[in-house]
Amino acid sequence: MSEGTVDHAVLAEEFHSAGLKALEANDPASALLFFEKALALKPDKSAYWNNLGNAQTALGNHTSSVENYLVAISLDKSPPYLVYYNLASAYYKLGQWNLAMAQFDAAVQCEPDRYEAYFGRGLVWEEMSEPSLAIQSYADALERNPSFAQAFNNMGIAFQNLGVKSATFECFNSALALEPESGDFRTNKGLLCLQYGHWEEGWQYFESRWETKAMKKLARHFDFPLWLGKEPLRGKTLLVHCEQGMGDTIQFCRFVPLLLSLGAQVTLAVQAPLQTLLEANFPAVRVLPGIPTQESFDFHCPIMSLGLAFAANPSNIPNSVGYLTIPEMSVAKWAEFSVETVRPCIGLVWSGSATHSNDANRSVALAELLKVLPSGPRYVSLQKEYRNGDLARALGAGLEDVSDRLTDFSDTAAFCQQCDLIVSVDTSVAHLAGALGVPTLLLLPFNADWRWLTGRNDSPWYASLQLLRQTTRADWTGAFAQLRETLETRL
Repeated sequence: MSEGTVDHAVLAEEFHSAGLKALEANDPASALLFFEKALALKPDKSAYWNNLGNAQTALGNHTSSVENYLVAISLDKSPPYLVYYNLASAYYKLGQWNLAMAQFDAAVQCEPDRYEAYFGRGLVWEEMSEPSLAIQSYADALERNPSFAQAFNNMGIAFQNLGVKSATFECFNSALALEPESGDFRTNKGLLCLQYGHWEEGWQYFESRWETKAMKKLARHFDFPLWLGKEPLRGKTLLVHCEQGMGDTIQFCRFVPLLLSLGAQVTLAVQAPLQTLLEANFPAVRVLPGIPTQESFDFHCPIMSLGLAFAANPSNIPNSVGYLTIPEMSVAKWAEFSVETVRPCIGLVWSGSATHSNDANRSVALAELLKVLPSGPRYVSLQKEYRNGDLARALGAGLEDVSDRLTDFSDTAAFCQQCDLIVSVDTSVAHLAGALGVPTLLLLPFNADWRWLTGRNDSPWYASLQLLRQTTRADWTGAFAQLRETLETRL
């Protein structure tokens, strides 16, 4: 090589090394540029394409990363384990379960003694609603790495989805034994304890929710202390703030009168659609649409932490008979709705938010629900939002649509009050109906949310609710049959 001639192979490797350093420094954008420069000089290097895919993955460009990993595999006669694993992970993030499983299988064939791909297969089986197969995959991962706490945690979730109490507790305890300070593991055990009625322990573990991956970004950091029931509140200012769904706010605002009885000056920060309703119900409380960021208080308390603060348990929940009433202006607005009195009026809610993590399990298909509704009653949709052609399907079946009149929860509450009965899946409307004391039939999936406990058809939170549970995972047949029978009996 003559003087001044550039060795492309050496220069490409320098760019590649710089890209790896940028990835280690959490700078994937720079890494991407370095890897592209390396590939411009040596486009036949499988490792360069693999790491370009890693940079795209770090940037969230999973479609591009798939393309890069596929090139890497095509260039290598014996692709290494990590390329298959990386490709599988990219397919997983794109929601392409079958393709992800195939690549995890390829990784296992490549190096059967490594644990990561077995764990990846477990994740895919979970997404494919196959918890039994997920459990086996997690067991395979743990056989190769007995200290892998996340596998114990996920195995516990799979057992929980199957309703196997003892195995779920055992798995969560094993995960915590390995990582006792994990916010995710502690919160999962807390929710499990609450689900099975062990509330004293459950509330304590549930306080770790602010350290979970999902909740860290939602955590509020105040310059004043947290109140969890220990300090006296006489003459003190207390900010109670919403934290998750509107159903949670409705469920836990029942504790506000107890705070007032302790002498607190309460400011209640809630989701904007709830402001008017809660202002009317708590006139001694300042109700704000959102969390104030420029004010100071003596204490603050996330609204769901009131369960811990008041040591709530299934036998001492306050105001289970109905603790909310309708604002007068909303009563007047909906007065004409009850003109027709010949037929009973039933409000229907069959789907919640499409973005809810458990939406696929808790929502039901309107077409299937319509098949079990007896003829005769006046059916009115309480859906604020429709999807998948449901509005046309509802109108075609004779349901009334009032969505354009539901401007906030005061309107929804007034409408609920006009109904003789409500049929709902697990959404905020079910909480609202229960808080109003309106008779409600609540359709629940096999592994229902913690607040509905297990093995009972009533709720200590809401006396007016009757719980209709799936008896088999992902099968609404039994619950729908019970719904039909209950409606016919009541009507």
